[in-house]
Amino acid sequence: MRSALRRRAGFSLPELMISLAILGMVTVYLTDMLIRQSRAYDVVDQTTEVQQNVRVLADLLDRELRQAGAMVAEGGGFCGFDFTTAPDVVFLSDVGALTMFQIAANDFEAVVRPQYPPSTYDGQFGGVRTLVLDSLVLDGDPAYDVDVPPDGTRESDFRIGAGVIVHDFNNPDRGTACGLITDITAANNTLTVNWDSFGTPSTLAGGAPLDEDLVAVPANAYWIDTTDPNTPQLIRNGMLLAEDVEDLQFAVFLDSDPIGPLGPDGQVDLGLNEYPGANAQPVYASSGVDHQFMREIRLNFVLRGRYPDPEFGTPANPMGLFQTRENRVWVGGGDQFRRRVYTAAIRPRNIGDRAGIPEEDS
Repeated sequence: MRSALRRRAGFSLPELMISLAILGMVTVYLTDMLIRQSRAYDVVDQTTEVQQNVRVLADLLDRELRQAGAMVAEGGGFCGFDFTTAPDVVFLSDVGALTMFQIAANDFEAVVRPQYPPSTYDGQFGGVRTLVLDSLVLDGDPAYDVDVPPDGTRESDFRIGAGVIVHDFNNPDRGTACGLITDITAANNTLTVNWDSFGTPSTLAGGAPLDEDLVAVPANAYWIDTTDPNTPQLIRNGMLLAEDVEDLQFAVFLDSDPIGPLGPDGQVDLGLNEYPGANAQPVYASSGVDHQFMREIRLNFVLRGRYPDPEFGTPANPMGLFQTRENRVWVGGGDQFRRRVYTAAIRPRNIGDRAGIPEEDS
């Protein structure tokens, strides 16, 4: 009888405690494994997204960098803002706005020129100013429908939200000025342009010479939107191009050796400050730069994961360092973000290779 009761008594307290302890250890192990797997999945997912963004940028920018200056004057193919404590801003002439077969073989510049008056822009002042052109179309074939709402008819080679580069056709040593187009009135060929969109005015160097001949070029504008520092975004012409792009930095090779038997020599002479924007070189300023002598553009993008990776170092000694490219100033220590850097050093096909080719207006 006693033996039968003992068989029905169940587990003893020590047995239950041992079983619960084993179950607890297994649960903790499984939970930790699931958490690690989830984190690994997040890391892989973020890394994959960053790599995809790198491929998108590489494909788009390789093409646009190589084609900068196509069908427009060499001096008007590039403009930018070089900052040491913030992301840079880049303007590249918009080759997509031009139809190559519309240009006669001997016309190497498709041009539109401001009219005075009623333009309020003269290349010397920043702020929001109107730019009245002799036409909104450079080559006789408009590329974009700018009506709001769109009516299905293309009427302009310029776009709202995109950029415009202005340079002096007869005096390329005055450099370039660039701004963002905030409005277009197609009826009278008027652009409203903010020449101070990024906190500093963009102007041409010097006063207007007697032979001044300003030319406007449609441009693609790239900048980083850091309104929310947790989700930095690369913007192209006012529209999101890629997320989690933390920084954009550029430098340009300007072969500025004196014209003559010894120059330009096609070599980067750091003693002559021929690579502005690079580390230990002067800050690039578009004003007063003769872009006909630009031989190379180097762009750097820093992309990072969307969220910090808790396994990337420790809170006390985190990995994940801010990447200082070109002349960007160091901003701090580790933050556990995983980063990738994309660098493209490209020599534009249409700038610096027109020696001996007569430049003619269209």
